[in-house]
Amino acid sequence: MAYELRADASLLAASGFSCDVPGSSTVAAHAACIFRLLLEVSISSGRSTSAWGGCCMMRRAHLLGSVPDGVMQHWKDDGYSDDWIITQVARRHNRRISNPPLLFLNLVEFNTLKQVYNFLHRQFFVLDTYVRPPPGESSLPWVDPHRRESYLLALAMAAGGLLFALAPPMFFSQLASLYTTQWAANESWPVRLARPEVLTFLACFGLAAPFALSGGRALVRAQAGLISTLSPAGGERMRQEGAWSNLLAPIGFHLYTAMCPFFVVHGILGSTVVWSGAQYHKLNGRVARIQRPRQSPLKSISPPLKKGDGSAPSAIEKTADVLSGLASSRASHPTKPWRRVRTGGLRPRSSLRPT
Repeated sequence: MAYELRADASLLAASGFSCDVPGSSTVAAHAACIFRLLLEVSISSGRSTSAWGGCCMMRRAHLLGSVPDGVMQHWKDDGYSDDWIITQVARRHNRRISNPPLLFLNLVEFNTLKQVYNFLHRQFFVLDTYVRPPPGESSLPWVDPHRRESYLLALAMAAGGLLFALAPPMFFSQLASLYTTQWAANESWPVRLARPEVLTFLACFGLAAPFALSGGRALVRAQAGLISTLSPAGGERMRQEGAWSNLLAPIGFHLYTAMCPFFVVHGILGSTVVWSGAQYHKLNGRVARIQRPRQSPLKSISPPLKKGDGSAPSAIEKTADVLSGLASSRASHPTKPWRRVRTGGLRPRSSLRPT
């Protein structure tokens, strides 16, 4: 990423994507990783106006709070997502963002549906966050191209998820119809199964099942090859610690699509999201309030991320000098009560691109 920024002074940022691999053999972990797998197309986008999240790098001069209409100015104006703000600033100023072929391996462990739903909900909560529009411009979704794109993306994901989610129920309903159909009294089961409509149904299932399993295997092999090519150390770690399953991959895909309409609608229309124990309230595309659970003064307010929380660290969180600057800037704005609960560092990243 540093090479990209040195090579082209016109770039606003360089972005590397977080590649999630199951760290445990659970359906929930595979469902969460299916979402990230869909986004690995980001490495082929080259130079665009979108920061795909995972890890971003910017020049210090572009991160200063004194930059008019800059990233820090919008972030301190109750912004929620660093990579989403970078994307909007790049589009406003006609700057490009480099997406080099770079993946960061992240082993994910989910054991419950609640955990994976919260993870996916956070990814779509960010779609309804946006920076303050320039003077004289409207932020209405049918006027602001950024919001229009976000809502169309959410609609496509919800519709696609619903379409795939209907497949398993339709299969079982057709299977049940074999037992409830009024057959002739003297018609035996071999004769019933020999009917054209029954044979067609069973043949489709017989072909679909091995295709699904082979698709899961191809999916795992393709990702492993991609990681090994871009990061030999990451590929070796994936082989040693990764828990991709040829059987759980297609099951995780169906679980992901079944939940997709729910967390998409919840993320877009809902006003709150929980991240690492803190509840964020959004209003007009920005954070209006943050609520944290009461803790003992002897305990850290912001515990370090643990393996398996389902999300990579924020892009700018990885830069120590930026974090220290943000900590001091937060402390210098005591006028808003919710700011005082912050202890420095960015809000958790919510990647958008299906983010």
